[in-house]
Amino acid sequence: MKLFFKYIFTVVIIFSISNALYSQTLLPSNLNYSISLKKFLYQKQNLHGMDTINLSDVSKKAYYNNELFNESFLTSNYYDNWILQNKTGKHYSFLCRKLTKESLISVNDNDINLTVDPLFDFNIKHSIGIVSKNYFQNTRGLLVKGTIAKNLYFETTYYESQGSSVTYIDDFIKKYAVFPGQQRVKNFKTSSYDYGLASGLLSYSPFAAKSKNNFNLNIQFGHGKNFFGDGYRSLLLSDFSAPYLFAKIISSYKNLKYTCLFTSFQNIFEGNVLPYKNVEWNAGYQKKTGTFHYLTYNAGNSFRISLFEATLWNVADSGGKHFNVDFFNPLILVHTAEFGLNNKNNTLLGLNVLYKAFDKIHFYAQLVADDIRIKKISTKGYFHNRSGIQAGAEGFDLFGIKNLNVQAEYNQASPYMYSSESPTQSYTHYNQALAHPLGANFREGVGILRYSFKKVFIHAQINLAAYGADTAKSDFGKNIFLSDMNATASVNSSRNKIGQGINTNLKYANFCVSYLLNPVTNLNVFIGATYRNEKNIFKNQSDKFIYAGIRTSLKNEYFDF
Repeated sequence: MKLFFKYIFTVVIIFSISNALYSQTLLPSNLNYSISLKKFLYQKQNLHGMDTINLSDVSKKAYYNNELFNESFLTSNYYDNWILQNKTGKHYSFLCRKLTKESLISVNDNDINLTVDPLFDFNIKHSIGIVSKNYFQNTRGLLVKGTIAKNLYFETTYYESQGSSVTYIDDFIKKYAVFPGQQRVKNFKTSSYDYGLASGLLSYSPFAAKSKNNFNLNIQFGHGKNFFGDGYRSLLLSDFSAPYLFAKIISSYKNLKYTCLFTSFQNIFEGNVLPYKNVEWNAGYQKKTGTFHYLTYNAGNSFRISLFEATLWNVADSGGKHFNVDFFNPLILVHTAEFGLNNKNNTLLGLNVLYKAFDKIHFYAQLVADDIRIKKISTKGYFHNRSGIQAGAEGFDLFGIKNLNVQAEYNQASPYMYSSESPTQSYTHYNQALAHPLGANFREGVGILRYSFKKVFIHAQINLAAYGADTAKSDFGKNIFLSDMNATASVNSSRNKIGQGINTNLKYANFCVSYLLNPVTNLNVFIGATYRNEKNIFKNQSDKFIYAGIRTSLKNEYFDF
């Protein structure tokens, strides 16, 4: 109990010496939506990255005038009750404003600001090949967000969806009993699914606008996702899985920024993903808590380095047992020093590095380690020494072409990375990976081109991956839900290598053109085409389809796996 109060006291001290952010408006997570803002941020001094940023880290002028919204996007300073007039004197009707420039409902009254917007994704897909088939998605939702005074920001989002899925996504749903990035599915009519997604957030800055020093503090509590890193993927913690309950504290002082993230993940009794013997379940669920620490240092204007630590604690049973008071520890590396990397908890250590070679070109990298045995560190292929590596580059306005942005990235993870001796303690949530969607035992290259001209956006992407697939009776290290004690080559083997198992090649390509209708919710109409092929000695599965629709794109969705 004394240890508990010691940790609480430490938290209070750390928080109390910090000041707050100046605004509580958080940014949408969608990468295509925020690319122009990212370009702006990465040219500035003392940038701490997109992973823990909100609107307070940049001026509103920069935010509203970035290329994403075009120069015609107007702030509330230009509004009256029914007519909107921009800088050129052009007038907009009330209906036109609501459809193309504003939230559906907007309340601005002294210290209270509130907006309400409908969210939706209506699209159809048509497969091309031997079997020609139509698929659909019908998603409706609501977004309510606002600020109270200058201290509190709130947001709640709900989506309800029905739809049918192309073959490889349908296979994923049948295997894991969830829709990618979302929650459980229910059968809907014939060969279709019904599923939902709910998230919410309270963000509080206790000392907002009360001090002019270099201390900042922000406290968040919500149900959602988090992402650490500068890449398209994250080998540390990504936003691929379903939303989860979390509390996050972000404090910064000059060149230092420190994030504590406390989470509540869940295993679910669905899909035959986890072994069920000798495991206690509470109404089909198991809770497992996670503690994440992320310390960032800006070394001048061109180099940033971040240290990452993650601990997934023992699963709690139906009586709430196995809870560890060390969960509340706010200090980085204490868990690693106390328990090591090869303890009963699932602990990971990582580094994230960013180097800005030029104002509009930067390089980034990640290194993550799991279950390291120091005495065997030089033994190549040793089972317990698992690691993941990311290396990438991103360029903005390349070749002098405004808004031509290109990203190239390489990722790899050794066999059995992210797995644990206890399968219920794997680095997963809701039957989905917390880091890379391919799990482990893979190599992957990703290339992305984004271009925008006025309200037209082009997105082209190609993924090439190779991995070692498991068989029904053998665990070669790709399936992170399995106990690593089931390793085919034994837990002390030294002949493991990436790609061991059934050699499988994955190709994925996607091309999409969209037209922006309303920047407030990123309402856009779109049309595109996708090709995916997964091939090994046992199968050669291809999915080719074209798609079109209208949607509000505020969150990231990953189907490139």
